[in-house]
Amino acid sequence: MYLYLLGLLVLYYLYRWLRELPRVPNKGSKYVYITGCDSGFGNLLARHLDQQGFRVIASCFTEKGEEDLKKSCSSNLITAHLDVRSKDSVAKVAAMIKDKVGQQGVTVPSGPCDWLTIDDYRSLLEVNLVGVISVTLSVLPLIKKARGRVVNMASVAGRLSMSGGAYPVSKSGVEAFNDSLRLNMAPFGVKVVCIEPGFFKTNMSDPELLNNNFKRLWEKLPQQSPAMYLYLLGLLVLYYLYRWLRELPRVPNKGSKYVYITGCDSGFGNLLARHLDQQGFRVIASCFTEKGEEDLKKSCSSNLITAHLDVRSKDSVAKVAAMIKDKVGQQGLWAVVNNAGVSVPSAPCDWLTIDDYESMLQVNLNGVIAVTLSVLPLIKKARGRVVNVASVFGRVGATGGPYIVSKYGVEGFNDSLRINMKPFGVKVLCIEPGFFKTNVTDAAILSKNVQRLWDKLPQDVKDDYGPEYLPKALSFIPEKLAKMSDGDLMKVVHCMEHAVAAVRPRTRYSPGWDAKLFWLPLSYMPTCVIDYILTKEAIPVARGK
Repeated sequence: MYLYLLGLLVLYYLYRWLRELPRVPNKGSKYVYITGCDSGFGNLLARHLDQQGFRVIASCFTEKGEEDLKKSCSSNLITAHLDVRSKDSVAKVAAMIKDKVGQQGVTVPSGPCDWLTIDDYRSLLEVNLVGVISVTLSVLPLIKKARGRVVNMASVAGRLSMSGGAYPVSKSGVEAFNDSLRLNMAPFGVKVVCIEPGFFKTNMSDPELLNNNFKRLWEKLPQQSPAMYLYLLGLLVLYYLYRWLRELPRVPNKGSKYVYITGCDSGFGNLLARHLDQQGFRVIASCFTEKGEEDLKKSCSSNLITAHLDVRSKDSVAKVAAMIKDKVGQQGLWAVVNNAGVSVPSAPCDWLTIDDYESMLQVNLNGVIAVTLSVLPLIKKARGRVVNVASVFGRVGATGGPYIVSKYGVEGFNDSLRINMKPFGVKVLCIEPGFFKTNVTDAAILSKNVQRLWDKLPQDVKDDYGPEYLPKALSFIPEKLAKMSDGDLMKVVHCMEHAVAAVRPRTRYSPGWDAKLFWLPLSYMPTCVIDYILTKEAIPVARGK
């Protein structure tokens, strides 16, 4: 039997090798746009593709990088200065490429890194994540025209966060953008490919530039039990019984423990604030609107404190953090629950601009990081909790747009922070809800968002999707959400409460049957299976027919 399996394995790899051997013809007429060519992978790739006969457009951040590359390549290679943080720089290079390639089209990969205040996160995310999105969107019409390729440089850190800082956050975001773009572009014949390198000797793996001992962090990761025991029903029952008993105890002295919750105007945050207030915690509930604060005060005890918070504003975040510091004193802050978030704009990737991405990332990702960092010293003092609300869409890139990117980013931040805070006794926990009836899944809001974005699209993009796409999308949204959304929000709130109050909380919570039985199992499937399932019932586009 084992020889038979070995034979099948050999045949599979032989088949795959033969299938992947053929290369595209007419390399001399195909333009390839590469970012980050000053050194490392980008530099080597530019030289290699130039030798193979492709028309390489190599962007560098420095003049020296351009000069060195020109010296080592043929006259066919074109260099350009590019700062991916600058919209003008991205647009200028995109315009140059459009002039060069004409009606042919283009192919795109990317690259680079650093860490720890919210400004550190923002500066790295602008390069590693927003830069990737910005460059891609700037040339996406040309790629669609050529039915070409988008090659995104992620990292194994986009799959498993082994260090702190913004790097794994950015690479998780690249993975999300790659997945959502791949699904969106499949009908147009555009292949979206992800490179996930391990550790190589480049500037990014220079020991002098790295502040963390990856080996030490890796060794701290919990070891999983052998999977074979999960198949034994008896042990499975015992395990769940043990877990239930283990997770029953709640922390004592709730009346002296402060819990800071964002996004309490409505939905999960509002219900959690009321629930924890009833349980005796000292709740600090931040709202975006005055009405939200007033309504919450009316329905809670006098112990509850409300605060106005705009997570996009450094001043607002700092002001609330200062107030909390005065309140909690030397005992510190027991928990922060990062619940604030938005779901629009959301649409296929090529409907959106980089501003659309940035506006949501400011709330859903940068807001989470900013709030957490603002009170992290207080949480360390209390050996408390950080509870981040992500989503099943932080596991599976099921739609286009920035929502998935932001939630993948939250997952990356959560994982890296969990490892960093473990030595300090701080528990970092993640809530990954499925579909529930909140503002995030409000069909009216989402439909209005789709209509607004469609109205702004240039005619050529509308033609790509066809006149039937919009009406089908507008009927698809309420129909699907009605079927999938769970009205019992307390399922999520109970998970949040457990994360805050249990003596032994879980690392991750997946409230909702759709999360447990569909989205999470799907996230462990091979990419080809995920793509097949998600695109099987997708709305057909005109150019994909």
